[in-house]
Amino acid sequence: MRRSQLLWLVGMMILLLTASSASFARYWHWIEFSQPRLYGDYLHNIRTDRYHTPCLPFAKPLAGGPLRALFIVSKAGIAPREVVEMWQRFELEFEAVTVHDAETLCDWFPLTTAVLGESPEEKERELDRKLEGDYDVIVLAPFRFDKLPPKAQFKILEKMKQGTGLLGFGATARGDQSMFRPLNPPVSGQEVLRGCALAGLPYFEVGEKVTRDQVADRTLSTACFGRGRLAWLNYSAAHYHNSWYMGDTMGRPATPAPLGMVVPTWQTYDVAIAPALRALLWAAGRQQPVQVEAELGDGAEVNRSRWPAAFVGKLTRWGVEAPPEVTVEARLVRPDGQFEEVAKTTVRLTGAETAFEVKLGAPPRGVAFLWLIARESQGAVLDWSVTSLLVTAPASVEQVQTQSEVIESGEELEARVVLTGELPAGATLALDAIDCYDRLFWSKQVPAAASATFTVASTAMCGRAGRLRARLSAGGQLLDSAEVEFFVRKPVGHEFINLLWGHPGIGVSDWQARGYLNQLHAEGVRRGGWNVGMVTYSNPAAVVRALSRADAASFYYVTGIQEANVRQYLNDPEARPKEEARLEKAAAEVRPYGCLAYSLGDENGIIRTPKDMSPAELEAFRVFLARSYDGDLEALNRNWQTNYGDFSEAEAPLADPSKMPAPRRYDVDAFWDGAYADINHWMAQALKRGDPDALVGAEGSWARDLEEVISGLDWWAPYRDRNVNAMLRFWLPWSALRGNWWGTYPDDRLGPEHLWSQLATGSVNASMFFISPSGLFGMDFEFAEDTLPWIAQMREICDTPGPLVRAAQPQDDGVGLFYSRLSNAASGLDNRFGSSSTEQSALLDLLDALGIDARFVTERQILSGQLDPGRTKLLIMCQPKAVTDALAPALERYLRDGGVIIGDVALDVRGDHCQEVPPGRLLALFGAQATELKPTTAEVKFQTSALGTPLALVAPNCLVDAGVRVADGVALAQAEEVPLLVHRKHGKGQALLLNFDLYRALGEAKDPAAVTTPAGDFLLDLLKLGGAAPLFEPATGLPWATVRLMRLADATLVGLHGFRGPDEARRFSAGEGRRIHPLRSGCGSDSEGELVLPAKAPGALLLSVLPTTRRELRLDGPGEGKRGDLYQYQIVLSVGAKPLVDSLLRVEVLDPAGRSLGAHRDFVMSRTRALRLRWPIALNAAPGTYRVRVTELVSGTAEELKVLIR
Repeated sequence: MRRSQLLWLVGMMILLLTASSASFARYWHWIEFSQPRLYGDYLHNIRTDRYHTPCLPFAKPLAGGPLRALFIVSKAGIAPREVVEMWQRFELEFEAVTVHDAETLCDWFPLTTAVLGESPEEKERELDRKLEGDYDVIVLAPFRFDKLPPKAQFKILEKMKQGTGLLGFGATARGDQSMFRPLNPPVSGQEVLRGCALAGLPYFEVGEKVTRDQVADRTLSTACFGRGRLAWLNYSAAHYHNSWYMGDTMGRPATPAPLGMVVPTWQTYDVAIAPALRALLWAAGRQQPVQVEAELGDGAEVNRSRWPAAFVGKLTRWGVEAPPEVTVEARLVRPDGQFEEVAKTTVRLTGAETAFEVKLGAPPRGVAFLWLIARESQGAVLDWSVTSLLVTAPASVEQVQTQSEVIESGEELEARVVLTGELPAGATLALDAIDCYDRLFWSKQVPAAASATFTVASTAMCGRAGRLRARLSAGGQLLDSAEVEFFVRKPVGHEFINLLWGHPGIGVSDWQARGYLNQLHAEGVRRGGWNVGMVTYSNPAAVVRALSRADAASFYYVTGIQEANVRQYLNDPEARPKEEARLEKAAAEVRPYGCLAYSLGDENGIIRTPKDMSPAELEAFRVFLARSYDGDLEALNRNWQTNYGDFSEAEAPLADPSKMPAPRRYDVDAFWDGAYADINHWMAQALKRGDPDALVGAEGSWARDLEEVISGLDWWAPYRDRNVNAMLRFWLPWSALRGNWWGTYPDDRLGPEHLWSQLATGSVNASMFFISPSGLFGMDFEFAEDTLPWIAQMREICDTPGPLVRAAQPQDDGVGLFYSRLSNAASGLDNRFGSSSTEQSALLDLLDALGIDARFVTERQILSGQLDPGRTKLLIMCQPKAVTDALAPALERYLRDGGVIIGDVALDVRGDHCQEVPPGRLLALFGAQATELKPTTAEVKFQTSALGTPLALVAPNCLVDAGVRVADGVALAQAEEVPLLVHRKHGKGQALLLNFDLYRALGEAKDPAAVTTPAGDFLLDLLKLGGAAPLFEPATGLPWATVRLMRLADATLVGLHGFRGPDEARRFSAGEGRRIHPLRSGCGSDSEGELVLPAKAPGALLLSVLPTTRRELRLDGPGEGKRGDLYQYQIVLSVGAKPLVDSLLRVEVLDPAGRSLGAHRDFVMSRTRALRLRWPIALNAAPGTYRVRVTELVSGTAEELKVLIR
């Protein structure tokens, strides 16, 4: 074993031993220690060749050649991308060491250290190796100098003594080092940041508002060590430096307040990153031979009506290397991109200072940036400066107002525009409506007046966010513009819900404060296929707005429920009202925008029952006891072996649970489980008071009494647990959120196969867990190389199988599995016949492999009258060891009405508080009796029939109950004196007792002539008693672990998961007259009757089984349209010339280049008559031939309609 692998193993063992908190559970659940370390280049290398953003390369190429730099850059924010942004604008040769956060080189987080190069030892070696290089400057971006390893600090100081510079970002980057000395003479921030437009960057302000020069001195401080220069850029961070996201570090966000812009732009980022590059040059000791500056000071006001004939600037010669001639490139840029003008002039240097002039037209009112870039004859940049100008005008757009910030989908938006000042003759006012896809969907122009009102139709809008832009123009020139943002409350349709859980979010709150790069990040995540982002506690409405700008829905993680919370609400009488008020307010804040779901937290639950009780908890416990015993103190004393005179005397649990009788232990657990459920319920009610449409649940959580917890919730997303997933498929509406977390890592350790297997087994949404700064994105903001293949798979899921599974309904084969929390609790108290939950799992394994969808039917459901033979043909009861007195009469009614019950051993040996009771209440239903349990090992062998249904089994080494005797039933088989099968008729129904444990019988079953497997054949025969059978004939050997069936229109969706057979069994048979259509690529093409899968077909896939009748899609619509039209067309889906209803269709529009336009992608259901749809053609759509494409998802049938847009 290599040393790095040994370190990994030892580290994992240490963490495993020390991981006592619930939060570690998810990581240990996922990490497989036997796997090799993972490729980590995407985490270590900052690539510059993949993801290019628009920018002004104002210092590239650079006179004197590239600057050589080493970046020690934190992965905890977006700083690595900023290195790329620097490189795009500035000539740079760099190395980088990517570190965990602003104070830690790396962490021991398992999903990080799984990657090669991410252990502490490896990271220190990388840093040590790269510090051997020769650099002009070392950049801490951001990182505290005194948190570096001592050896690294020493190496940096050695380099600084020789002249290497040091640049730090963030107020804490300098650390507590005292060896750095002031410069003599001192160098101020004003000197270093010359030519930077600080007046246009309000977010550079540190503390209270100050003058521009004071901002420069506060923002940057200088020092030295030996010959090396130090510069510290003390940006005020949006978050503490160790947070997951810190905002733009090296180029802080730039949103000039007078513009009222919605989001930052690359034009503002050019200006924002300029101070960082200026500081980089200074720290490196690079003196440019020429300096360029504008005569106008930064922040100067210039009136459009007195626009200068030319702008005056000055070139200053600073060195003998200065060329005789300099070309000055002047750019006047409006930050929102609505104005840009470029002029060039060649200037011959005539002395120490040379003046020049450039002519530039007048931009609209507001902030503009004047760039002056000095180049030598070959184009290399000698120097640059940028000046912020405030352009004023006699007339302006004072305000744009709407009647509401949020409208309903399709609702009209009332807008009012107020103008001020003296309006020029012939001036016009235009109002444009632009959606979050940058589509101009509405526009109107009127003569300018002091105020104007507009009624904006939103029917042509796409997405959840838009903006209204008012433009004041005269004489063909834009004089001023202003914007206001609005949002549309848009429900989630039939699209697949693809949640990115954790960080990075699709949108983070307050983009204006956090920067342009967060916008890029959001666009990248949305491009990857995620359409739901997580909102957390801080400023939730702002986060929802940010998500809406990416046309993403919101998932609000609003609280958490751990043991400490449960106890807090029991002990502090003020805690619950405060939390209820907070939750109600939080929901009310986000309600106007629409919120897909509210989460009560992750990893909720009480893992271990508390061993003590406070006085308040004990009082609540006593109230609970009186209620659960219906005031029967005698029953409590009997169960607890006590002699209390009143419930108020009941004592707290003992510290050692083993010293308490089983009923007392059960009552303590039930109390805490009830308290936990109660908190879920009142929290959900509080959220619904704030948002009556709220859908409330929790994810990655557990509950010992799951049925009770979700009775007051709308959804529940557990860890990946097959039994719990099976419960939720029928206990909640099919479409409710219930997907299991899955993670992201190379080599598919936690990759898309997990998502495919979830879909194949019936999950309806994806919840991708992401909290480590690794595994998804490379350091350049492009997806990591290893994720690209599964990003493509995730898009495939979102295209077809994901929406299909969500729109479908489960196949209900009429088979019920009895479940009760009481019986589960009793299973741990009496294991003479094994565990009922283990037996249930084995039975579910077999049912899944046979293609039978079984429902968990609970004791609560039965007692409330929900057990109906019309739906549940057959009920299987796996060792129901504890039941209430009321269950047997309810089951007898079900039997008389025509139901079938199959039960096995250990029936009914404990009561409603897990107290021991003599068996009999349930045994009587089967026509059997017993006085005690007598587990005996014996061979189970019989060949018989029950009411004409053949039953045969050979299974050695089973546990039979020798204490059971036949009462008024009929023994269909027996071993010596012990009955093996006892049958009893009940009116229209029947009950069959298997007097052996089903778990061992299924595992030990032998039959060389079995059609499926011996156990499979036996179970199929049992199911025939209730008339239940799989829809498709099971394959010999049951090669698939799960065959899950779902229904949609005339199609049956088949999920296949867990292939475990020989290659020749890699097939699926649907029978004659059926067509099989694969819903996953790599699984072959359409086939009739039987689909033979390729040898390398994936182990989780979805198929659609359809009638062979001809299917046809017909699209009718005009062949031409024009921009601004609501193009109308209709769709008819028919099967055998008859319209088909409720089949899911994907509708998309392809532009002239063949790209599918996300704004127009939708999923709709077919109708019995023609489905009429509209395509709103944007006013700014490019002319050309577009295609409207409609695809029926279950069959792949597609049709296109070509439309020429002029």
